[in-house]
Amino acid sequence: DYASSAALVAGGGRRRVPKRLFALVNLMKTIELNLFRIDRLWDTAISHINCVINHKNPTIRQFGLECLTRITIRSVRSLPQEPDDLNPQIHNPDAPETGDRKDRNGSPPEFQRQILGSFCDLYRSKYANTREGIVHGLYTIL
Repeated sequence: DYASSAALVAGGGRRRVPKRLFALVNLMKTIELNLFRIDRLWDTAISHINCVINHKNPTIRQFGLECLTRITIRSVRSLPQEPDDLNPQIHNPDAPETGDRKDRNGSPPEFQRQILGSFCDLYRSKYANTREGIVHGLYTIL
């Protein structure tokens, strides 16, 4: 879980989460509990994770990269894979318009591109270990 990862990354090996990572650990837990609506949360989540991944402390950056990779894997897995699983308004032109997923994200492949596009944006980081972590994260995801 995130708390034990945070403790290990901080070098303590203890179960206590370092103060600097407490908010991120709880943000990640909240995102995991809301994966069914990740398409609506992604922009907010990635903006917070971007700040962590570009932090001046390499330990905090490493933990941010681990969180991003973990959330990305779980987000992509939680997306519907078959057209029948999607919102019926996308495939049924006679269904009443509700303004749901169709208007915001289009198809799941578009959202997958948005998620993976976040890695491209983060690759522009000024920190070499962040760029290396992004490549490693993409390798893990793929």
